[in-house]
Amino acid sequence: MSLIAPILSLFRGDKRSVIVKKNIVGSFVVKVFSVLISLLLVPITIGYVSGELYGIWLTLATIVSWANLFDMGFGHGLRNKVAESVALEKWDKAREYISTGYFFFCLIFIPVAVIVYFACPLVNWPELLSIQTEYQDLLVSVMRIVIIFFGMQSVIKIQGAVLNGLQLTALNSSFAALGQLLVLIVVYTLTLTTKPSLTYLAYAICATPLILDLLVSGWLYLFKYKKLCPSVRLIRLPLVKDVLNLGIYFFIIQIAVIVLYQTINVILSHVAGPNAVTEYNVIYKYISIPLMISSTLVGPLWSAFTDAFTVKDFVWMSRAYTNMLRSYVGLVAILLVLFLAYPIAFKYWLHGKVEIHLSMVVIVTLHVAIVMWNNMHTVLINGTGRVLLQLLCYVLGLVANIPLALLLGYYYGAEGVIFSVIVLNLPLVFIMRLQIKKIINQTATGLWAR
Repeated sequence: MSLIAPILSLFRGDKRSVIVKKNIVGSFVVKVFSVLISLLLVPITIGYVSGELYGIWLTLATIVSWANLFDMGFGHGLRNKVAESVALEKWDKAREYISTGYFFFCLIFIPVAVIVYFACPLVNWPELLSIQTEYQDLLVSVMRIVIIFFGMQSVIKIQGAVLNGLQLTALNSSFAALGQLLVLIVVYTLTLTTKPSLTYLAYAICATPLILDLLVSGWLYLFKYKKLCPSVRLIRLPLVKDVLNLGIYFFIIQIAVIVLYQTINVILSHVAGPNAVTEYNVIYKYISIPLMISSTLVGPLWSAFTDAFTVKDFVWMSRAYTNMLRSYVGLVAILLVLFLAYPIAFKYWLHGKVEIHLSMVVIVTLHVAIVMWNNMHTVLINGTGRVLLQLLCYVLGLVANIPLALLLGYYYGAEGVIFSVIVLNLPLVFIMRLQIKKIINQTATGLWAR
């Protein structure tokens, strides 16, 4: 009975809390499943096309993924608008937002895909990727496959924002995990039935999840939520501005965060050499396990906070925030255990292949603790849509990032570079805490309420 009681508790409490708890549990299960699939997919893929071609594939996929920024935060804004409309039971309004969203994404991503498709042969891919010149024709062909499916996938992916807005976070994640599983099956089948081919690999990785997403869209709009089915006649152009007013904030924040963290490796390499980059990344991969857990915990709270904030259920928001703080204490305890166990963990994991310094482990542990705190708070604030203050903090951090990292790196080496990120994140620790308290206590005014 004692084992069953915690499971049964998931079905107790108010409707919103039950949904959040189910999403958290479901997201944990899906996350574990996804990690296992990823671990299996890497060696199978490398075994199929070779390590060199796999590296080329990863580079091309990374380049294309940056095109996702063209949505200008519209997906996050749409998620909030759908959640607000559903909270107020304005299903027709939600349907208008969804219909307009599909139109807007077609307007953006289809032209981008067409332009890149015809521009591909103009790029000297071997020179760009520092590989043999005979790969040029192959890379043009593969890049065209990737960009075609990217354009279609970018439009279809609106269903993810809709599912999140409906507080079906775990279900949305499970569809993504199922797509990974299907890719694994297809790639493994290719290893048994075809010769190594980067072209076949591109089709397998790009087309398989797209087909699944089309099937999910059919299920979502034709069976599960017919009242949300998009329609051309429901496209409302003024709603684009409505969503972008919020979405552009998310877009700028997203750019700032990407630049802030993507420059770490470059600056580390410049200041302390490639060995410091390797050391930082392996330590971060190990120490950041609680950060991954925290993302799973608070992810479902985004749309739940949108729902609660829309109907002014501040009592529920206060209770959820308190529970989040308790979970943070538990995650910090896990972080400390990982820190204390690092000599044993790295001994058996890396077998002495990477030199690990205590000072770097300390600084990365502190960095993860602060980022975890900030992420947990910003997700809740994102749910309320009051993100201007967060945007200003990240933009200021972006401006100061490189000069501060180079300065501290010059005096303190690799540890100084990571410490610069801590310095830039530190103001958010207090600002985000104060803002969420003001929002919950209904005392937020001026910049705190925008």
